[in-house]
Amino acid sequence: MHRDAVVGGLLAVLSLVLLWETREIPHPPLIPIGPAFYPRVVLSIFLLLSMLLLVSGLRASRKAHAWDWKAWFTRYRVILGSFLLF
Repeated sequence: MHRDAVVGGLLAVLSLVLLWETREIPHPPLIPIGPAFYPRVVLSIFLLLSMLLLVSGLRASRKAHAWDWKAWFTRYRVILGSFLLF
């Protein structure tokens, strides 16, 4: 299994748990769109994107590469330097 499939599955489970938790947000009777509307929209989009990542990871035939610290550091040294600067 590709690592994108694992990450997509974990993110899908996380979004489902958070969607389940939005049902406890109280809904005022006089407001047509309650406070749980936008979190549900964002979490639904997040769930859709994570399911797409899961499917694309399952379709991928390539395996995860071995971890190479030197190559990783050369690719991300600008990002690491920015973090250290700020």
